[in-house]
Amino acid sequence: LRDQSGYSVLAAVPLIPVRERKNVISYLKTKPESMVSEAVRNLRTSILMSNLNQVKQVIMLTSSVPKEGKTILSFALAQNMVGLGKRILLIEADIRRSTHSVKINRQNTVAFVDLILGNKEFKDVNLFVEELGHDILTASKTDMNAADIFASHRFPKLLTELRNHYDYILIDSPPVLSVPDARLIGANSDVSIYIVKWDKTTR
Repeated sequence: LRDQSGYSVLAAVPLIPVRERKNVISYLKTKPESMVSEAVRNLRTSILMSNLNQVKQVIMLTSSVPKEGKTILSFALAQNMVGLGKRILLIEADIRRSTHSVKINRQNTVAFVDLILGNKEFKDVNLFVEELGHDILTASKTDMNAADIFASHRFPKLLTELRNHYDYILIDSPPVLSVPDARLIGANSDVSIYIVKWDKTTR
């Protein structure tokens, strides 16, 4: 991967040994010394230590195609960064999907589209989810075209507001080969992390 792309590999993260994705959050919280947690901690360090002159407040995570572990790794990295004692926000930006890869209690969560479309104001909502230990804006489908939303002035405007309240904002974006959303999100992010499933994703 390094030889083909010219970019350095930040970390190699093993598969999380759970049968159901709904158990991922529990695994990460109860096994902080596992190989997975150590690998995610190594990824965190690699991100923060690379190019020390670069701002790394807004971090987008993407992949080429679905099912490369992008969403699970986004949750794992957010949970791991909580250990730094920082204010963390995770944004589920794949608003085209009707199902969620990671199962959490979303009953009282705030939808990302509600903030970006102005249906709710950031100052009026509580984004913290006890189960996760950090703030989250969840994905929900909308009748509007997702690419149009990310290309509008609303997205950078919301990010500017969020930057004032969080140390790190992680954005779980759609895969880049499926839809144009990630390119639009990446243009407003400080860092883009590209996730590849080892020995599976084609060149």
